[in-house]
Amino acid sequence: MKRRLTEKDRKQLKYSTRIGYIFGAFIFIPTLSSCLISKYEIVDNIPDYLILIGISLSILIMWLINRKWWIDLKNNEKEVVRKIITKKESKEDYAAGSSVGFSFTGKESKIYTGMKSYMEYSLIIENVRYKIEQELWEKVNEKEEVEFHYAPKSKFLIGIFPK
Repeated sequence: MKRRLTEKDRKQLKYSTRIGYIFGAFIFIPTLSSCLISKYEIVDNIPDYLILIGISLSILIMWLINRKWWIDLKNNEKEVVRKIITKKESKEDYAAGSSVGFSFTGKESKIYTGMKSYMEYSLIIENVRYKIEQELWEKVNEKEEVEFHYAPKSKFLIGIFPK
């Protein structure tokens, strides 16, 4: 089943394209610096065609990484797949790196704060664990259907929603 992308879905897909822009910038910035070095004659013997190759390469890399998301945004459609929940799980987990200070005894004190705990909610569907928000976890039950919204070309999981 296909549906139109919402503004929230489009924003998520646009947000996913940033990695292509970052990798393109990793090529473009050294190219720009070599162009400036060549212009101000700081270093001799930098051929002009290297600048064109660098700019072309950065555009090509950006296009190769982002093309699937751009096609999904252009087509403005998403696929909806219904799946049955096998199991629901909630567990307490700890945020890595959230402790502050040092303690010889392991107990909290004025100079030591332990790791912060939080609840992690997940659904197990077809032997795959999906981390979800608490609101969705409270709305659905085991053996119920949920809708998975995917971008068709990039296969990006936009979201999981109750039926």
